[in-house]
Amino acid sequence: MTTAEVPRMYRRLATAIGAEHWQGAVARQEDAIRVNHFLGDYLRSEYAIAYQLDRLRKLVGRFGTVPHEACSDPGIFPSLAFAAQVLRVLELSSAKHAKAFVRRVRTALAVPRRCTVFDWNCKQQPTSPAEDIEWFGTE
Repeated sequence: MTTAEVPRMYRRLATAIGAEHWQGAVARQEDAIRVNHFLGDYLRSEYAIAYQLDRLRKLVGRFGTVPHEACSDPGIFPSLAFAAQVLRVLELSSAKHAKAFVRRVRTALAVPRRCTVFDWNCKQQPTSPAEDIEWFGTE
């Protein structure tokens, strides 16, 4: 992938998935952070892809496209890798599977701990960080 391909890739992802899905995810996390600022680092890390995509959305809103300077920012590389993978899966999928995959991606953007996008068997994950703690000696 080259920096020249970034704006087109972002547009394709936004069209396929809907920019409102990562915008909504970021807005919900910022609301939660306003209520409890101690969650800031955790939620921004957990929703890093959504935050990166939302940054690109804002740049497109401001400039009409992703500016060249932003295309070489390493801070957006994880979201570009995510976009490339999602778009490739959609290209190779039948219409039925592509529709289901879009729903999975939207779910993953909304609740990343509950569904691993590329794990076709969506598993119930712990819903809070406290549930991740393993208590030793309580067996």
